[in-house]
Amino acid sequence: MLLFSEYLKELLQAKRMTISALSRLSGVERTAISKALAGQRVLPYDALNALICHLRLTPGEEKR
Repeated sequence: MLLFSEYLKELLQAKRMTISALSRLSGVERTAISKALAGQRVLPYDALNALICHLRLTPGEEKR
C-alpha cells in the first residue's frame, strides 16, 4: 500500500502539475502540500477534498 505522500507525488507527476499550481487551484497552502509530500503533515479532510476536486480524481483513484 502506498503512503499518501508517495501517491500524491505520483499524481502530481502524472498530471504534470507543480505544488504551486495545485495550491493556487485548490486553495490549500503550498507549505501544507509540501509538508504532506514530505510526510511531515496530515492534511485535514477539507484540504483533501479540495485536492481531489482539482486533481480531477476518479472514484477509484480517490479511494487509493
